[in-house]
Amino acid sequence: MPSAGYYSIEVQITNDTATSFAIQAATTDGENDVWITNEQPHVGSTLSPAETLMVGVSTDDQDGPAGGSVSLTASGADEPVAITFQVPPEEGGVNVVGPTAYSYTTQQVQTSEGTHAMYQVTILGR
Repeated sequence: MPSAGYYSIEVQITNDTATSFAIQAATTDGENDVWITNEQPHVGSTLSPAETLMVGVSTDDQDGPAGGSVSLTASGADEPVAITFQVPPEEGGVNVVGPTAYSYTTQQVQTSEGTHAMYQVTILGR
């Protein structure tokens, strides 16, 4: 759980495939959005099979949402898996779009804070 920010969102991304994914891009949405300490994905790093990556964004802006996106590409693939996320959930939640060679599950995890959201995203092989 983040220790700073008014709104915050964390997304746990699990690679449940036999393929490695390279992080191609990682961005925050708003000018007041920042990556949570130790939860900024690094472009060029790899999410190997059976690994999990936690990404998180927070903002001190009480009037604006916190959000970001991560793009991952499988070895040898042209089309990325694009994961976008935003809190409060009524303004976005989590969306995953990617190649049909994979399927994707998204599940919200209950938290005790109304300004913090947490999700689990799993990339599955077909």
